[in-house]
Amino acid sequence: MTETIDKNKELIEILLNTDNRGLAERVLKELQERGENTGLLETLLQSYS
Repeated sequence: MTETIDKNKELIEILLNTDNRGLAERVLKELQERGENTGLLETLLQSYS
């Protein structure tokens, strides 16, 4: 579980660091629809805005 969260966090960071905010938001939405814990990722996304 922790490994999945770490990989998701890494993916969101890569997308944000390469100016792909729209794609990062879509990935986050997909993860939410799958029922994954996205609290940390949402915070990360908000901090980049």
